[in-house]
Amino acid sequence: MFHLFLIPNTIAQGMRVEWAKSKAHADRWQEEITLLSEEMHRVLWYFGWKTSWWKAHRDRRPQTASDIHNGLAVYTEKQAAIVHGLAKSFALKWYPTLVANGLSTDWPLDILLIQNRQPVQA
Repeated sequence: MFHLFLIPNTIAQGMRVEWAKSKAHADRWQEEITLLSEEMHRVLWYFGWKTSWWKAHRDRRPQTASDIHNGLAVYTEKQAAIVHGLAKSFALKWYPTLVANGLSTDWPLDILLIQNRQPVQA
């Protein structure tokens, strides 16, 4: 049976220092995982907001000629579709990774439900 008190004091102190360093390193990784998950959430939230922003600007210049007005409307719809496509692409890539690692998966599903009106299959 191994007892730490049988080891000379300098070795035991060194082991405690190494244990503390290893624990701090593991804690930093756990914090990084939490921060990364929140960053993913914020990216998807921003894309949802930007999609809505483009759609809200569709009829911002009604006083222009009809061909220009139609062109601007098409442009804003295209930009909204691009941003929505990015959000969908990111969420579809991140969701399986989150599920596989047992991390919180509420946010990608909520965002996809808002944007697609149907849930994503993992």
